[in-house]
Amino acid sequence: MKRLIKWLFSTKSKSKKYKYELSLIAYLLLISLIIIIISNTINLNNVVNRILGIIILTQWLLFFAPCLIRLIDISDYNEKIKIINGEKKFKFEPVLYNISEIEKWIKNAVIPDTIYVKSFNGKNVTIISVAYETKGKNGPFINKQILINDKIIESAQDIRKEIYHTCMIKDDCVSIMAITEYNDPKNFSKIINNWHKQLDKKLYDLKQKWKAIIDLN
Repeated sequence: MKRLIKWLFSTKSKSKKYKYELSLIAYLLLISLIIIIISNTINLNNVVNRILGIIILTQWLLFFAPCLIRLIDISDYNEKIKIINGEKKFKFEPVLYNISEIEKWIKNAVIPDTIYVKSFNGKNVTIISVAYETKGKNGPFINKQILINDKIIESAQDIRKEIYHTCMIKDDCVSIMAITEYNDPKNFSKIINNWHKQLDKKLYDLKQKWKAIIDLN
């Protein structure tokens, strides 16, 4: 019973199949239908009708929202498995990028981002993600995590090692098949270029500050 109650209010599903969540929705629909039929066929007073209506509404409010979130979670998981197994077809041609560029992107990413890379066997796909938690509803991103196929990479030094272990390598480059939301991998170069521009601006500002200090002396 305790496990059932915990599951009813949970937003994460341990099972990655839809049957339990669909069974719950079927139960809610069935109970609602039975109560509606009873209230329309049997002459009940207003108080009883209101109680039955509250029972229906309460069950939908308490159980349907977590159930819907679990269904989305299961759908996301199954989509990820399809990608890793190479079952999803990407719209764009893969583009080669040097591993050093991937490392720079990971180290300097300030928002959640994902790239999809051809795996070492050429058939599967490696998902490399930069993930963040959000502080509050619309707060800043905190607690940055690096994930390669959901494996958390604890240190920046392990990034290259894990890439070599999971990805297809050609001349120290990996083949990016898509970026966040399955967009064109060519856009990854724009991310890198923007980062270089920001770095150049920071270096320029730093030089100007040092020049101003030297001129004052």
